[in-house]
Parts: sequence; structure tokens; C-alpha cells
Amino acid sequence: MAVVNPAVRVQAVVEASIETGALDSYTWTDTSTAAVQPLDVLARAAALDVPLLVVRGEGEYPAFRPLQARLCAAAPDARLVDVPGLAHMLVTKQDVVDAEVTAWLA
Repeated sequence: MAVVNPAVRVQAVVEASIETGALDSYTWTDTSTAAVQPLDVLARAAALDVPLLVVRGEGEYPAFRPLQARLCAAAPDARLVDVPGLAHMLVTKQDVVDAEVTAWLA
């Protein structure tokens, strides 16, 4: 499996949205916290039964980077690749990302 700039936890998406100004703020409640638990990829990382490649950009959202590293550390067979000059949105460095993913899946 290969993923590019993955959002590993919804909480990080909310944090990044606040950092970028897309949201002013967000207050987590017990209900909202429970609602996002099924979407927590990190909580299921150890159960992955296929090799995992995580490609991320050096300009990835700061809220995402530690979780992406933790995902690779927790998954049984994972590799983390940082792509210089790549932000979260894949408008640059597509050739580098394509090469990494193609090589991994070959």
C-alpha cells in the first residue's frame, strides 16, 4: 500500500485547518471525539498486513508530520519518504512522488 501526505487522524486535520485559517477554532466534545475514533488510522497501524509506503512533502502540514512518522513506526513493514519541495497539495514534484510509489508497488 502507498499513501501520499495522509491525514492519519481527524484531530490533525482540524488542527491544520485552524493553523491555515480555514477554521477559527474547534472545541472537541465527547461526542465528536467518539465520532472520529473509527477514522483513526494510527490506532490500526499494527494490524496492517501489507507493506506500507508513506510519501510526504517537506512542506506537509506540521500537524500531520509527527502522526505520519508514528504511523510508519507502528506499522509492521513501513517506509517513510520525505520529498523536498512538496507541500500537502500535490501540484509540484509529481514526478518524484510517481517514481517513489511506482518503485514501491513494483
